[in-house]
Amino acid sequence: MEELVSGRLDLVDLRRLRVRDAVGNEVELDEVADRDVAARFAGQQVTATGQAAIGSRGQVTSLVGARIEHFVVPAWKAPQVPELSGLQQSQPDLACVDGIDEDEVAAFLELIGR
Repeated sequence: MEELVSGRLDLVDLRRLRVRDAVGNEVELDEVADRDVAARFAGQQVTATGQAAIGSRGQVTSLVGARIEHFVVPAWKAPQVPELSGLQQSQPDLACVDGIDEDEVAAFLELIGR
């Protein structure tokens, strides 16, 4: 099954690479495609895609035939919030609460400063 993992690429030794994710999990990279190009990303954030070897607890332990790409964090835009200053405050619907009369609602609203 093909999986992808993202994290910091570590150059373990001259022949071995691994990815360490944000929480410290390590995934060994076996038979890396274009190892010389991949090694240039050592110490940087990458995404590796390859055939997964699964450990005894169901975790990805290694990727075979991994292809490595530089991980680019997407640019996020701040959400647009409508201008609130032009909105009118609405009064609660007094008819929707059984057993509460208008005097009790008025006393409550006065208590909370409305």
